[in-house]
Order: sequence, then C-alpha cells, then structure tokens
Amino acid sequence: MTTINCSLNCIYQVEGRCNLDNIVMVSISSNPECIYFQEKKSKLNSVCEQNQV
Repeated sequence: MTTINCSLNCIYQVEGRCNLDNIVMVSISSNPECIYFQEKKSKLNSVCEQNQV
C-alpha cells in the first residue's frame, strides 16, 4: 500500500492523506496536481443546491 500525502479539497482526502481505494482510467481532471481530484462540496453548498430544485 502506498501512502500519498494530499492537501487538496478533494472527496478522497482525509487528514492529509489520499484514501482513494480503486484506481480507474480518467480522461479529464479539473486539477493538474491529481488526475483523480473531485472537489469536496461544503455542506452549505449542498443545502443551497437542494433548495434550488
């Protein structure tokens, strides 16, 4: 198992470490530092998005 340090606001980042379990082929990434980056949304943003529906 490889330990990868991470400080990005990513759904896979927990306590400064990347916790991505399964690596898959990715064609587009929104962050040049990590091809698996997926931005972690704040709880406030999630509530606002639900209220807009």
